[in-house]
Amino acid sequence: MQPDSEGPLRFAITSESDSIQLELEFFDEGKKANHRFVSRDNKAASIKSVGSTEARSFGEFLLAIQHWLNAIALVVNGLQSGSAVLVAHL
Repeated sequence: MQPDSEGPLRFAITSESDSIQLELEFFDEGKKANHRFVSRDNKAASIKSVGSTEARSFGEFLLAIQHWLNAIALVVNGLQSGSAVLVAHL
């Protein structure tokens, strides 16, 4: 993959035996903006966490990261404003 500052955001995930090229695609759902990761080479990617017996899709993995980052942002914002923030469940 060649870097391109004018085109879409593309990246590759590689292992010793395989690789997948992905592109971040933005689209509208009615009045709401949304995004998805599209495989450029029609492959599927799954992520298996250490200690887990089940793999989940790359999209589910990124969504879980997004939830964690949102929770962290709430805690940081609460600490900066002096309010107490409790994250009960993610």
